[in-house]
Amino acid sequence: MSEPLTYSYTVPTTPEEYLKGAYAQMRYYNKAAPRKYSPLLCFYLPLLIIVLAMSFLLFHNQTQLSALLEECYLDEDTLGSIIHANTTAANIVAVGFLLIYVISSIFNRRILKYIYRYSYLLHESRFTADSAGCRQIYPQQHESWFGWATLDSVQTVKGDILLIFGSAFIVLPHSIFADEAEKQGFIEQVTAWQQAAQKQPAP
Repeated sequence: MSEPLTYSYTVPTTPEEYLKGAYAQMRYYNKAAPRKYSPLLCFYLPLLIIVLAMSFLLFHNQTQLSALLEECYLDEDTLGSIIHANTTAANIVAVGFLLIYVISSIFNRRILKYIYRYSYLLHESRFTADSAGCRQIYPQQHESWFGWATLDSVQTVKGDILLIFGSAFIVLPHSIFADEAEKQGFIEQVTAWQQAAQKQPAP
């Protein structure tokens, strides 16, 4: 019996345990995805330059203590206050840089979990797939469409099928398939569509 050209399934709510996998997949994609430049680097680079400049000035001033005493005749208290001010400024910039990094990491983690929990994972959806790609439609009219050329891999986790597209993935529970043969046939057909799409020349 030949494989169907179109698959259509009603996908039940996805277990919340996949939230951890969603975040891990996003982190991996952010690290591994090719890009011309990093927006975070552009954001943090000025702060990093300031921290390095303040550190250089601090250590440079500390190595010139004897010269300052001889040339400017500064007493120990005045010189100590200058060094303390430099140290405090450098510490403030460094701590500020660290706080921005921590806050942004926490915010990214929370917002990603919110998106997956309330917009996608815990809602029933309708999944369809054909030779052009796959589509997942949610009751809230949220819709995701992926071409097979963007499919990274097809994985099986605890019997469920994961279609991984870069930073996103679709979970197809094993219960939506009639039997194991249908599930394996779906995997083989999707793999064939993926290989055919990736062999096509770019438009």
